[in-house]
Order: sequence, then structure tokens, then C-alpha cells
Amino acid sequence: MTHIKLLLLGSFQALAGGNAITQIPTDKVRALWAYLAVEAARPHRRESLATLFWPDWSDADAKRNLRQSLHRLRHLLDTAVPHSSDTLLLITRQTIQLNPTAFYLDTTHFQALLREVEQHRHHHLHRCPSCMARLEQAAELVRGEFLAGLILPDAPFFDEWLAIQRERLHSQHLHLLHALSAAYLAQGDPARAYEYGARQVALEPWREEAHRQMMLALVRQERPSEALAQYATCCHILQTTLGLAPTAETVQLAAAIEAGTAALHALTPAPLHHFPTYFTPFWGREEEFAHIAAELGRGSCQLLTLVGSGGMGKTRLAVTAATRFAQQGFAPDGLFFIPLAEVSTPSAVHLAIAQAVGLALMAVTDVSAELITFLHGKELLLVLDNFEQLADTSAWVQDWLTALPTLRLLITSRQPLHLPAESCLVVDGLAYPPTNSAEVGTNWPAVALFNQCAAQMRPDFAPHGQEEAIGRICQLVGGMPLALEMAATWVRLLTCAQIADQIATNLDLLVSNWPDTPDRHHSIRAIFQQTWAMLTPATQRLWAQLGVFAGGFGQEAAVAIAHASAENLAALTAQAILRGGARSRYEMHPLLRQFALANLGDDLLAHEQHARYYLTQLAGHEAAFYGEQAAEVRGRFVPDLDNVRQAWRWAAAHGAADLLQMSQRAFGRLWRQLGLYQEGIALLAEASHAMQASAPATAAHLHYREAIFHLDLKQYDLSRQRLEAAEAYWHSTAEQFHRLEAIANLGIIAWRCGQFEQAHHQLQHSLFLAHQTHHTKMVAYIQQHLGNLAWSQGDVPTAQSYLEQSLSLYRAQGNLYRQAGNLNDLGAVYSVGRGELSEGATYFAAALALYRQLGNELGQTLPLGNLGYIALIRADYATARQLFEEERVIGERLGVAGVLMNTLVNLGLTALLEPAPPNEPAALAQVHRQLVAGLKMATAVQEQQVMADALMCLVATAVRQRQWETAVRLASGTAAHFLLLDGLEKQLYDAAVAQLRPLPHFATLWEQGATQTLPELLKSTKYE
Repeated sequence: MTHIKLLLLGSFQALAGGNAITQIPTDKVRALWAYLAVEAARPHRRESLATLFWPDWSDADAKRNLRQSLHRLRHLLDTAVPHSSDTLLLITRQTIQLNPTAFYLDTTHFQALLREVEQHRHHHLHRCPSCMARLEQAAELVRGEFLAGLILPDAPFFDEWLAIQRERLHSQHLHLLHALSAAYLAQGDPARAYEYGARQVALEPWREEAHRQMMLALVRQERPSEALAQYATCCHILQTTLGLAPTAETVQLAAAIEAGTAALHALTPAPLHHFPTYFTPFWGREEEFAHIAAELGRGSCQLLTLVGSGGMGKTRLAVTAATRFAQQGFAPDGLFFIPLAEVSTPSAVHLAIAQAVGLALMAVTDVSAELITFLHGKELLLVLDNFEQLADTSAWVQDWLTALPTLRLLITSRQPLHLPAESCLVVDGLAYPPTNSAEVGTNWPAVALFNQCAAQMRPDFAPHGQEEAIGRICQLVGGMPLALEMAATWVRLLTCAQIADQIATNLDLLVSNWPDTPDRHHSIRAIFQQTWAMLTPATQRLWAQLGVFAGGFGQEAAVAIAHASAENLAALTAQAILRGGARSRYEMHPLLRQFALANLGDDLLAHEQHARYYLTQLAGHEAAFYGEQAAEVRGRFVPDLDNVRQAWRWAAAHGAADLLQMSQRAFGRLWRQLGLYQEGIALLAEASHAMQASAPATAAHLHYREAIFHLDLKQYDLSRQRLEAAEAYWHSTAEQFHRLEAIANLGIIAWRCGQFEQAHHQLQHSLFLAHQTHHTKMVAYIQQHLGNLAWSQGDVPTAQSYLEQSLSLYRAQGNLYRQAGNLNDLGAVYSVGRGELSEGATYFAAALALYRQLGNELGQTLPLGNLGYIALIRADYATARQLFEEERVIGERLGVAGVLMNTLVNLGLTALLEPAPPNEPAALAQVHRQLVAGLKMATAVQEQQVMADALMCLVATAVRQRQWETAVRLASGTAAHFLLLDGLEKQLYDAAVAQLRPLPHFATLWEQGATQTLPELLKSTKYE
């Protein structure tokens, strides 16, 4: 994603993620950045840049200035977007270049839009909506003169370059404004034409052709006196600025206006013939309209086929597009609608066309030849509706297009015609909100259509409170317009939630009783049945089998599961049953899939083959999820997550313990790395419950896997329950290999909850079992956490020894995921335990790089927080805040309280340490709220160290709030209940206690605080 945007068409503006970058140190840095951006297509030699910006300096000084400006630019970029300078700046010892693919530049966008218009083969600009839209978009990019206000008086070479750029862009801007004004005059929109003429005059008051456009626009609005006043203004400006009189063309136009003979109207709209009338609003489809306009506006495109399954709204789209074309004067000899649903032969098509265009047939048999003669030289658009049954006999269409170069055909069909002249546009459902979307408003066309139809059925229909159910209806029907209209008829009897539940299992809910509805559109099932009947038995069988896929599939999977061939898949795609998506994947509309599954019936074999294929694929990549190719492998599974989910659920529901057992470890790794914790927990719990009676061994593994998810989320009670269940089963079956895994993780929970003696016992016991069973992966894992335990107890040498041993084992195993965690732990030992900040930061940075390589967002939060802490120690508060905020964003995106509690406490700590700490009541109250929120989260999971850190910071906050007695009791209670490790929090705490000691009754208050229970201590922080 492009985070940096440069806007140069006006004053210099730089944006990072939508926020302005304002701290640009000098105009030279601003100019250097702008120059490199505009000239980003090539690298620039350092000496050339030095001469460009510092021509009067010596070579050495100019190069030094360049290095300093470059350093400032790098710092500016990295402050705005962390680590962005490495991507944006391509620097060698000899050259400097901005990476043109790594940022947005408005001048590049401007030029691209103009180039697209220039290269587009339309007959007339005013008949090409897509090019009109491009020019308008280009016009809106221009805020003023290029780099307005930027002057470098000591850099004449740069100023010369700047002047050339300004003149070129100014000329292009004027040209596009003139083109837009002329096009709107031709379209019969004089108000818009006047607007673009006025914008030209604002740029160049003496621009005579712009004054003429304004005069024409005014007279076409029946404002002739104002048009003549505009002429007088033009004459005055020309005389006073240039000493010239207006040209003959302008004088003649003024005379015609005064005489009342000036053209008052633009093009006459083209006539529409036989088009149906609709009484409901048309929603969405702007991208489709733009595509239709671009294609049929090309001189080389005579045939555009709208391809889609029945009910997708192809006819309505074609009719609405043709209506828009007519208003723009497209096809001035007429636009004709010819319905062909009941027509089955080419000769019948020719008769229907002849009748539509008003051709009185001669007493001859060759109707096609007569039509070609009649239509020759006419600029027509024929909309041929429902052409699918004629697709195999459509060779005559190609002959017509060759003989009639001014004819345009817009065809709707459930399959392409496969003609050389044909362009196709696949028509899918209306846009609808994705699953779990927070925004289900009428900005989604599918939602707007449903609400409109529901209001027609029931005038008191109120979508408020039913938005989620309406969104689900739209998802279930895939945005299909006809299905949405049918679903809306039920609002008189059912709630939207009930309608959604019915659609999910009953395709026959979607029927129509409207009296004017064709038989083929009386139900969604009837529409699909027509398509089914057009297929061979083998293709019908394949369609049914492909219904087992969820969310799309690749050709390899289709071959393995449904024994599909490339030809079969192509046939289904041609019938619009399948959509060919990205990366050679196929998708099926949700209702088409429901129809397919209904025809598949009770065939369990297809479902079993689907489940076995995907879970076997998943299991086969188990090791890779922790290796160097983790990101690549994970990326391969992301498009098929819906299929893996379905395979997992089917295996659980049908007792396929072998599939669950085989894939459970890989499933856990994939779902954790994708941050899908809550869903992973739910799927594992569902499967373990299903396996409990029939396959207790598999259930134990699923309990263990779920426990690891809870452990990641710091949900220690839930994790402990699942681990104890798994450990009890493995103990009863003497499966020491797996039992030790459960014992080790129970030890980790005990360590994190401050139960160090129990943690030591469980970790040592599991280490003994790991050596005994030669479980080398767990040896490394347990040693790592023995190191963490020793660190928590202040034993730095032991911690370092264990962690270095485990890191060596992880490297030998090629386990990058565990290496990352181990490097993070070693960073803490070096930075805090040994006071070697640089060495610690190196470990943290290495951990962060590995987590990023693996694409593990949750893992990234650990070194981000630790690097932020080192920045605090170094008093680099801006960097610390930046790193903590990056950590917070990930925590919020994943919904992980364990990350957020650390971030909140660290942000509170940062505020207390900054050179100008908060002393105002409101600011201190904000810090207090952050710390208490972090404390509350830590208490919920009994994260002892975070609780202690938050409480120590709250002691310092209470002192600054002058809550002396509260501060003393809080400090005493914190010391009584927690081990207070050295660190910045402890320094704040010690300073606060030193400030409190001179208070009267300090000893008494301290003693009172020490006797508080933990709940009393927490309550004293206004915890509740």
C-alpha cells in the first residue's frame, strides 16, 4: 500500500496515511523531494543534484549540503512512516532516485489521465463518459500553480526546471478545461460548460476562446444580456492587457447573440425505440457503465456482450446504459430494444429487428440482406436482449458488423458469442457489505435496492435495527438484483433475520407473483433450471459436484475433487455458472452454489473428497509454517480459507478423526499466524466436542491446540483448563511424548502468573521427559522458558545460558518462529538485565525482522514494545511513542487484550517520563485512565509483571496529582504483593516514594497499605 502522497499541483503538500507532513526543515529539502519525485523515472548522479541546488558552492560543500538534505529527508520519511525511506529512496554511492512505485504523485496521476484520454479511440469526447470523467478528475487534481510559492533564489538551474514544468502543466490544464467546456456545450449542459470556461479565464483572463465558450453557455441558458456583458468584459481585457481587439470569430458570435440568431441548443438527444419502462430507482453499477461507455465509445468496438446468469440485472443495465447514451446524442439515428427470449433462429431474429426498426419487407426471402441495405450508413445502437439460445448460431452477427461499420450492438446473454468482434463484460451481483462489516448502509447498492423494494411492499418498513440481517440477505444472494427483489416481498410476513435464515436453506423462498413477470423469472430455481437444461449430463454432474467448494477454487482442486477438465470448466464459465477470477481461480455465485448442492443431494463422497483434499494439503505444509517460506505458504492458503473452514467443519461433523488429527497442528499454526484467534478457538472447540466420545485421543490434541490459542491471548484460566484435560488423557494412556507438552505449557502459565516455584517444577519435569523421549523440539522450547523464568527471578546468567542454548537448537531445527521469540527474550536480558542497550536493540530488531518475514503480526508486537522501551531509556520519546502506537494498532486490529494492556501501560509511562510531563489535572487524568485500563486487562489474565508496572506508574501519577495518602498506601501495597523488577517504572516508583517519605504519618500509612488485600489495593486505584 502507498502510504506517502505528494501533491505538487498547487503549494507543496506531503501526506502520510492521510495526515499532513508539516515538519519539513527547509525549502531545499522540499525542492529536492519534489524534483526527485517528478523525475523519479531515472537515477540522478550526486554531483548533478549538488550543482542543481548549490551551484555557487564548492563541489565538496555542495555534496555535503546534499548529504545533509538527504539525511533530513530520510529522517522525515521514517518519522512519517516507519522504515519507509528504505523503500522510497534508492541510493547508491553515485546516484539517488525515488522509487516511482512506492509513492503517489499528483502530477503523475494527472499525466496518466490525459494520456488515457489521448489514447482512447472515441469518435467524440462528449459521447465518451469515461474520458469526460478522466478529464474532470484531472481538473480536480489541480489546486493552483505547480509548486506555488516555492522559490530558490540561489538555485537558478532549479528555477529554470521549475519554470518549464509550470508552463507545461499550465498549458495542459488550460487545454483540458477547454475540452470539457466544449464537450458540455455539445451535451447540452451549459451550466457545466460555463463553469469550465470561467476556470480558464481565471487562469488567463485574455483567453478569448474561453470567453466565447462562456458567451455560448450563457445564451443557451437564455441569458443573452449576460452573454453580451461577457463579450464586453472580453474586449476590455484584451485591450487593456494586450492592446488588441477581439478576433472576427468572437465579434461574429456577439453579433449573432445580439440579433438572436446564435445557436441556442446543443445536440438533440438520440431517439429511443421500444425500450421498457421501470418504476424503481437504479442502484450502483457505475463501474459497469464506465466500462460500457469506454467500449462502445471506441471506434473499433461494435459488439459488447453483457454476460451473466439469469437474474443479475443484465437487461436493466443495458436499458439504463442505452438511455444515458441517448441523452448524450450517441447513435443519432436511434437506439432500439429487441427482446429475443422467445426467439430461437437467426431468421426470427432478423424479423424482430426489421419490425423494431420499421423496415417494410419486400417479397423476398433474404431478410438479412434487406436489413443490411436499410441500415447502411446509419449510426444505430441495437440492444439485443436474452441472446443465449442463439449464441451457437450467431455467425451472421460478424457478417453484419463487417458490412455495417456504423452499427453498434449491445447484447445480453448468459454466455458469450465467441465472435472475433466481441468484447464481453461479466455482470455480477450488486456490491454488498462483506461478512461482519460494521457499515451496512445504503451506500451499498444491494442494500439500497432491498430497502427500496421492501418499502414498496410495506410502507412502514424500517431498516433501522435490521441492518445486520439485511447485509446477510445481500450476502446470501450475492447481490443478485432479482433475488433481492423477491426476498423483499417477504417483509410483510417475516423479519429480515427470518428471511435470511430461510434463504440460507431454502432456494424456493425466492419466487415472484408479480403479474407481468415472464414465466422464466417467476423463481430463482426456474431461472437456474433453464440453464441446467441447456447442459450435457456430464456438465450437470460437474456443476453439482463443484457446489462443495466454498469461496472459490483453483483448477488443480477441481480436478482432484470433481475430476473436472479444463474444457468442462470453460463450458461452465461460458454459461456464467462459474466466474474466472484472479490467479486462475473460479468462483460460483452463492445461489448457484445452493442450486448445485440441491442437485448433488446426499452424495457424501464429494464432500469427503473435498475435506480430505484441503486438510491433507494443510497437513503437508505443517513444517513450512515455521520455516523460511512461511509467508509464501500462508499466502497460498489465504484464498482457500473458506474451503479449509468447510473441510474442518465437515470432518468434525462426520467423525473424520483421522483428518482432524492429521491437520490439527498445521491448522493451529495457520490460524494463529493469520491472527484468527477467536475463530480458531471456536473451530477447535467445535471439533473437540464432536470427537470427545468417539475419538478421545484426537479430542486431547484438539484441547491442547485450543489451549495454545488461549495462551497467546493471555487467557490463562481457559488455557489451563484445556491443558489439564489433555494432560489427564495422555497421563492415562502413558503418552509421555505429548503429555510433556501440556506440562511445559502449564509451567509457562504458572510463570506468567507469578507462581515461580510451581513453574520451575513443571518446566524441569517436562524437560526431563523431553530428554527421556528425545523430543528435541520441546527441549528447546522448555529451555527458552526456563530462561524466561530465571530472568523473572533476577538470575541473569542462568537466563542467558538457557536462552542461548534454546536459540542454538531452534536454528538447527530451522524453526524461524521460535527463533524470533527467543531473540526477543535475549534482547530483554541484554538490554535490561545486563544494561547493554545496543546489543539488546540488535536482538529485538532481529526478532522483529523475523516476525515480519513470517507475516506474524501478533509476534511483531513483542519486539515493537521492547524497542519502544529502549527508546524510553535513551530518552527518545518520539520514537518510543511511534513504536508503542504501532504496537497498539496491531493489538486493536487483532483484538488482543494482552497487547493492548502492555501498550496502555507503556504509553502512560512515556507521558510520565517526557521532559514536559503532564501536570495539568486533565492531562494527568488521561494518563491515569490509560494506566488503569492496562491494569484492568492485566488483572483479568493475572499478568503479574504488567500489573506491577502499571501500579508503580500509578504511584507516580498519584504523587503528581498530590493524592499523598493514596500514593503512600498504593506504593506500600504494590511492594507487598509484587516483585518489583528494576526498570524505568521502578525508577519512577522509587522517586515517588522518596518524595513521600517526609510526609507526617508516612510510616503509619505505609503499614496500612502493606496490609491491604489485592482487591483492596486495586480498588484504591479507582479500578472499578
